[in-house]
Amino acid sequence: MARNKSKLKQLCNELPKSHAVNAEYIEADLSSPSSPQQLTTTTHHNNYLMSPKEETSK
Repeated sequence: MARNKSKLKQLCNELPKSHAVNAEYIEADLSSPSSPQQLTTTTHHNNYLMSPKEETSK
């Protein structure tokens, strides 16, 4: 998450170079009540695969 578009774009460009991942960003106002549905719709429409973060043992 980032608060501005240029930081998101920069992160999406850096991630594939340092990790074996594809990265794209979705602009959304997370303070808006409709954002969760917007994000869900966008991820499903674009067939983005998302997996839950794995918990690490301490």
